[in-house]
Amino acid sequence: MNSALLELEGVSRVFSGDGVATEALADVGLKIGAGEFVCITGASGSGKTTLLNILGCLDRRPPGRTALPVRMRPRCPRTTLPG
Repeated sequence: MNSALLELEGVSRVFSGDGVATEALADVGLKIGAGEFVCITGASGSGKTTLLNILGCLDRRPPGRTALPVRMRPRCPRTTLPG
């Protein structure tokens, strides 16, 4: 078994607007090992892009545990990205 290259545990993301809260991710857990190929599929609005934005450091780090490769961590500040 490969050690986890990317790991999320208990990650949630809620968007608020117009007085309505929309839960895009709810208590997500994910482990991707080195050398693994992964396909993320789901219905429209199921949180695929939100998940990829978090993994790619395009969105702020949400509550929960995120373990990313060391080379990515300096680019993933918790507070300076929009979101």
